[in-house]
Amino acid sequence: MSVWMRSLLLTALLMLPLSAFAEEGNGLIGSWTLVWKMGDGRPVNRFREVIGPDATFPLASRIVRADGGGRFLALLDADGDADELIELDPREEVLVADRGDAWLTWTRDPVHRDRATFRYNVRSASEPVWEATGQGEPMLLADDGSLFLLASQEISYDLFSRATMDDAGKTQLVGSAGDVRVELPIRPAFAAFTGNGDEIVLLRDRELLVLRRDGTVAWDAALPMDHLVARDGRASLQAAAGRIVVAGTGEEPGARPAWSMYPVRTGWILMFDDDGHETWRARQPDDESLWFQITPALSEDGRMLATVHSDGGEVVVRAWDAATGDRRWTRREARRVGVQSLSWSPDGGHLLMANGDDRTQIKVWDASGQVVWEGMLPFTSRVPRLLPGGVLVAERWIVRLTWDEPGT
Repeated sequence: MSVWMRSLLLTALLMLPLSAFAEEGNGLIGSWTLVWKMGDGRPVNRFREVIGPDATFPLASRIVRADGGGRFLALLDADGDADELIELDPREEVLVADRGDAWLTWTRDPVHRDRATFRYNVRSASEPVWEATGQGEPMLLADDGSLFLLASQEISYDLFSRATMDDAGKTQLVGSAGDVRVELPIRPAFAAFTGNGDEIVLLRDRELLVLRRDGTVAWDAALPMDHLVARDGRASLQAAAGRIVVAGTGEEPGARPAWSMYPVRTGWILMFDDDGHETWRARQPDDESLWFQITPALSEDGRMLATVHSDGGEVVVRAWDAATGDRRWTRREARRVGVQSLSWSPDGGHLLMANGDDRTQIKVWDASGQVVWEGMLPFTSRVPRLLPGGVLVAERWIVRLTWDEPGT
């Protein structure tokens, strides 16, 4: 693409009609300042001004829409500006490596929905490195783009023509050259890289399976959880800093009340190290309601674990010592609409809970369970994450949260 064409496209995409919006405001506790925003009204980039000249911009790419409705993959430079724009077909989906150096696009076959055309791209090439047709949908892409996980689900039908879907299917580990390193006759419910990126963790009903990058099996473990399914962006699996945690519910063997046709279910949290040793497990206490849709969140340093689960009209947020399984604190919050996410700051010093809808409801606790920030942000997000210094990063915006630490 020529320089003047790129300039024209950037102008059409980013210089959208000016819309009135606040660039700072107050929450119920604390205040916020808009740092960066793209693809929704007037673009804003005050990252160096607000965060500091030596700060590392935390995003490598974003999917944005032009004023006319077209979709583009924006590759960002070190200052957060759009360095390159790649137009996407209306039916094209994309998965981008965290570093922004490679991305995988796929277009589903309009007739055979289980098949798609895949294209592997790198930032240094103007055309796809390779193109292939196959089954499945990408679940995971390495942060350097060197391999990805492709999974397809097998759908069968019962005597009444009702579709039944379980973890039957196919999973392929594919290298950046399009080489299939291993093919497994399963479809995991969740997948993640270990904290060091050396292994791939697959979670399905009753089993945790860990693969090396060459496709060989490192280890596996039996689990007491079943009926694992992704709901509203929540995951039952997380890995960081030499730890792997899984959470969910499962049937109690042989436990079936006389008055019920259904077996008893209970909730579990299991912690493993990267070598496959189970370091601790927690069973749901008898005096608590079922840990329905329980989601774990590990801090990047591996020190802290948090969980959230639904309990009627509330959600229960609990902090744990990730090394020992000791409970630190528990908080009960009203359930809210929108996608709910839970994550730690990298050092485990602050826990973020967000509910994303047209606006984003934010609550931040410190490691002792004290609320340091609470409020509504006038931006849409599904899964924002908290960086050091109160920097909150979402899909198309970044804000800085300002709070006073308890006791100051």
